[in-house]
Amino acid sequence: MSFLVALLGLLVVTSSSRGEEPFPTASLQPREETGVLRFLEQHPEYDGRGVVVAIFDTGVDPGAPGLQVTTDGKPKIVDVVDGTGSGDVDTMTVVRAESGKITGLTGRALTIDPKWTNSSGEFRIGMKRAYDFFPAELVRRLERERRREFDLAQRRTEARLRRELAEWKAAHPEPDADEKLWQRELEERIEQLLALDTSYEDPGPLFDCVLFHDGEHWRVVVDVDEDGDLAEETVLTNFRVDRQHATFPFGSLLNFAVNVYGDGDRLPIVLDAGDQGTHVAGIVAAHYPDEPE
Repeated sequence: MSFLVALLGLLVVTSSSRGEEPFPTASLQPREETGVLRFLEQHPEYDGRGVVVAIFDTGVDPGAPGLQVTTDGKPKIVDVVDGTGSGDVDTMTVVRAESGKITGLTGRALTIDPKWTNSSGEFRIGMKRAYDFFPAELVRRLERERRREFDLAQRRTEARLRRELAEWKAAHPEPDADEKLWQRELEERIEQLLALDTSYEDPGPLFDCVLFHDGEHWRVVVDVDEDGDLAEETVLTNFRVDRQHATFPFGSLLNFAVNVYGDGDRLPIVLDAGDQGTHVAGIVAAHYPDEPE
């Protein structure tokens, strides 16, 4: 489980009206019962501006609606930090590009974006297994979906191999010694394919991580779709610098941010390991400019 600190500009959500609130907004927060509405009538500027709050919980989604800007237009989430180490990536391996490519620790060929500014020409590489730090519910869903895809591919391949064997037998009703060896090869292919079911093991998605220094900041690229084309990925840096985040695929809507420590030796990938932290941050500090209720 990832654990992070999110620093947020505190905001007490105000009502668009004073006094009793209409249904259903009256049920969102007990503002009348706690005296918040009366307090804001007396002090309309007391909306939390200038206050910073730390949320110690399962994590806070940096892309969550309501946690983007304060009432005076400042970024609401100031920083995110993984306090568990579950998202850490070892990036001590250093390589240089050849013909615009490097080889990642996964063994994939990774294409470098020629538009990147790399002050040293060196790249630090690492890899991260999704199942090691994704939320447990997402891991279970991915395991089910990937197994279904595997089974479908198995059935299709088995049907093709059996068809090839049947056609070969029909064309060679009385095979000689050499032909029997080939027939045995076709039969063995089917046996080996079926044996895969008993030894099935899914390592899950495995992401290449690449760091480089542009002369001012460390820049981070995570190959979230595992295709080796780094130019299509979001280039990130420490969240507190530019407050950018990226999103993992698989229909997960799982946002993540990064930090770089130890002069590039360690890359924590910071994500929301559960909805509790974002829920708490929303109660404490959510602000919806277009939906004040």
